Amino acid sequence: MNTRIAAALLLMAAGCDQETGITDIVDDVDPGTEIEVDTEAEIPEVPRFYFLEHPSAPAVSHEGTVLITNHETGGDVYTWTEDEGLEWRTTTGAYFNTVNDISADGTIILGETGDYTQDEVTQAAIWTEADGWTKLGALPDTLDCPMQSAGYSLSDDGTVAAGLAFSGCSGRAFSWSEASGFVGYEAVGDGGNRASRIAGDGTRMVGFAQGNSTRTPAMWDADGTGRVLDMRFPGEFYDINHDGSLAVGRLGQKAFRWRDGIGHEALDTLGEPGESTSTAKRICGADDRYILGRDSLAGGQAFIWDEDAGIRTLYGFLEDRGMVFPANARLLDVQDCSPDMTLITGPGTLGEITGVWIA
Repeated sequence: MNTRIAAALLLMAAGCDQETGITDIVDDVDPGTEIEVDTEAEIPEVPRFYFLEHPSAPAVSHEGTVLITNHETGGDVYTWTEDEGLEWRTTTGAYFNTVNDISADGTIILGETGDYTQDEVTQAAIWTEADGWTKLGALPDTLDCPMQSAGYSLSDDGTVAAGLAFSGCSGRAFSWSEASGFVGYEAVGDGGNRASRIAGDGTRMVGFAQGNSTRTPAMWDADGTGRVLDMRFPGEFYDINHDGSLAVGRLGQKAFRWRDGIGHEALDTLGEPGESTSTAKRICGADDRYILGRDSLAGGQAFIWDEDAGIRTLYGFLEDRGMVFPANARLLDVQDCSPDMTLITGPGTLGEITGVWIA
């Protein structure tokens, strides 16, 4: 096949051994340059591994679109697909703004826009190709906070957004929809609330509140009521499944899962007791089989956990399934995954190069 490789994209399925026919990383050409590489019948039929010199890949749509951000270039927003590679979409308007999620069909992006340093209100916003950015609003008592709200998570269909709003400059969880508008949820713990993730069906949100000393896991239901798991323990929720029955995160020094009607339980670490800490970041796979996250062992590495096999490195899991890695690639963490596990993203390194990997 003829594979077009933009300068921002390092195609790492090739370049990792002599069987592929490509031995060099494309990293010293002008941005936007496209290079034709003939790899006909030379790339083995194994999963592909890609590495991009961009700071973050926070979300993956169900149909395989990866959301890519670059704050170093003033808030530029890109999408990446295996067929089209890296494509510029928009800018958030300021380097400090973020984008955090993308709808299941890849058409709606959630983040924030506006530049408060230029006297422009910064709020949570959604972006579409047709309408550009649409600000979602703020709480009525937000006062003069420089950032009034920030979007963190979308329901699968993109109709419900969740995130952080400010009430007198204290963080509150919020949800937004066209039907209900901008709604602040119950303040729990000692304030400092944020909804980091919303269930795919838009009913339940998870994130954190201020506990006795730092962040502690918190949860909100569709009626706006919320609760914390245990104020005494540090941590937070990072993900929740489609119907809100399973959530994962970190509690104390370990990854944990919470199940509706059962409660929470600690998962494992890659290291021996006391040797490392772990954080669960995403729920993936059919029937929510896999939990992915980060362990601090050996400077940090991505892990995968399931009921049958327990915890192991994601690198080893993918390698066992045919993934071909370059010798100097490290998977440091997980940011997101498609529900069917065909795409996983996270921060990593390729030798001395820092960026994001897509597997």
